[in-house]
Amino acid sequence: MIYLFLSCFVLFISVSVWERRTIWLGILFCLMLVSAFASLLPFIQYPSLWFYWIFLPVILLLSVGPLGFALLCLYKSFQLLYKEGRRWSNFLSFALGLGGLLIIFSYSHTETADYIQHRSWLLAVYTAFMLLVLYFTVQLIFFTTASVLNFSFTFVQRADYVLVLGAGLLGDRVTPLLASRIDKGISVYQKNPGSKLIMSGGQGSDESVSEAEAMRSYALKQGVPPQDIIVEKQSRNTRENIRFSKALIKDGAPVAIVTSYYHLFRALTLARQEKLKSFGYGAKTRFYFALNAFIREFIGYLMQTKKWQLLTFLILACCYCIFRYLFN
Repeated sequence: MIYLFLSCFVLFISVSVWERRTIWLGILFCLMLVSAFASLLPFIQYPSLWFYWIFLPVILLLSVGPLGFALLCLYKSFQLLYKEGRRWSNFLSFALGLGGLLIIFSYSHTETADYIQHRSWLLAVYTAFMLLVLYFTVQLIFFTTASVLNFSFTFVQRADYVLVLGAGLLGDRVTPLLASRIDKGISVYQKNPGSKLIMSGGQGSDESVSEAEAMRSYALKQGVPPQDIIVEKQSRNTRENIRFSKALIKDGAPVAIVTSYYHLFRALTLARQEKLKSFGYGAKTRFYFALNAFIREFIGYLMQTKKWQLLTFLILACCYCIFRYLFN
């Protein structure tokens, strides 16, 4: 097991240095932690101080973590719905929390478990559903880990351009969410003398000006010289933000992409697909909003990689069926 840990460690460092904008960063980090934990198992006896320091927290996390996360999702969803309105997109954290509670109930409630076990067709459906849930849970862990690692523990790099991604307006004014992104972009711009700020965002049907123009006006009021601001006002989504802004950037120039923390990793993966040399900075967002938005970003990532996700799940499902057939 120690060799697996060392292999994962070397690969993780390599990916961190050469290409951080990939889900493999999260996969390798998680495998590194699991293999390190497994390597310690033969050397730790119960009871001992090491057991209480290392294994007890893991046991507690596995036992109460799912319930705690489900309750957190429900609590934050109520906050979101109260403060931001009852749009369908605001129910994602509520659906995740409720689904988590139902799954926990199906496992812990004896009568429900027995009812499923004694009906072969229901057991088959339930098993397939749980495999799907397990797969997406693991993918969410990898996605979250890669996201966190991409906006923290990053190397200090020089940026020739600072690309700030739009996030909707209130008429012709920037929202607090977008203002947070612009403020972070200005901070990065000021730390890179000679760089240019790119404001990227088109005009929505309910907006009187383009996002980029409103962002430019906000930055000017913050003291940014007009000659240092580049406006990209044709894009309608994140991929177009990246693609259309790339046309305004010198080939090979390093770009700092600035967006909200929850949105950063998917923006960086799109930048990698568009072959834009980039790294990222995340702007702070209220947690009750960020949790629901992060779930939305995860769904967006799944759709972005749907062919790869479907192929991976089918391969794992076939392996599971073969294993059950051989060892049942």
